[in-house]
Amino acid sequence: MTINKRFDSVGKSIAFMAIMAAINVIFVLLTTFVPFLLFVLVFILPLSCTLVVLMCPKKYFIIYAFATIGLCLIVTIYNISDTLFYIIPSIITGFVFAVCVEQRVNYAISIILASFVQFGLSYAALPLIKLITQVDLLKTIEEAFKITQMDYLEVFEFLAVFLVSFVQEVISYLVIRYGLQKLNYRIEDDKNSVLLLIAGLLINLFCATLFVTIKWSIFAVFLFTSLYFGVFLILWIAFLRRKYNYFILGGLTIIAVFLFALIYNQFGKQASLLVIIGYLFSILIIAFVNNWLVKTK
Repeated sequence: MTINKRFDSVGKSIAFMAIMAAINVIFVLLTTFVPFLLFVLVFILPLSCTLVVLMCPKKYFIIYAFATIGLCLIVTIYNISDTLFYIIPSIITGFVFAVCVEQRVNYAISIILASFVQFGLSYAALPLIKLITQVDLLKTIEEAFKITQMDYLEVFEFLAVFLVSFVQEVISYLVIRYGLQKLNYRIEDDKNSVLLLIAGLLINLFCATLFVTIKWSIFAVFLFTSLYFGVFLILWIAFLRRKYNYFILGGLTIIAVFLFALIYNQFGKQASLLVIIGYLFSILIIAFVNNWLVKTK
């Protein structure tokens, strides 16, 4: 889909990008005095980058990106880890999410894709931060929140970083979807996207199953994203308003809860989580069959 840019002239585009960059830099500067504001910046930055791509011609985005990164490096010269861990990944993620919106990629796919990009870039920045500043950022955060002795700490860290990335993209989507309507800026999704959701669930279930015995923390992330796609498919199935679907989903859920409790007591946490994978795979099959029935009706 081609979206008309609201700022198609050079002057308006530069002015809008300057305002967005200034907001980001001011927040970064304020975090020096009020560290808590960093949590606000984390959720604002991807949104501002997304708005720049949507409202201005993409050829000007490189100017905005370099200006924002350069100014943030200057104001955080004493602690560039904030720029490496938060700013740069958020700028790239904002661009990816905006391109998904422009291309009418289903919003559920766009959110999870951008979340993985943000998640991957944030973790990729950790070794670079340690090399440059000699600071282990995750360990510093662990000590600040006093969770160094927490059980399944690595799993918690992986999920925490991913969930922050996920919430960033959800906020971006909600603002773009509903906030820009006031500017007569209409965002459309691909309506024929059930197969994409099914494919997304299948891929994430495969990855979760693959990592369940290899890397528990990565398994947890893929299990979360599998649940994410599963919820969308359950809602889609429910909205079809077919009574037999309600009976199937209800019965399947009751059986899954019973099996989860039984296996948890008999074999422990890891084995019981396989019940969730089986439950989601059943949802996948039900969604696929219903989609086939809709197409052939």
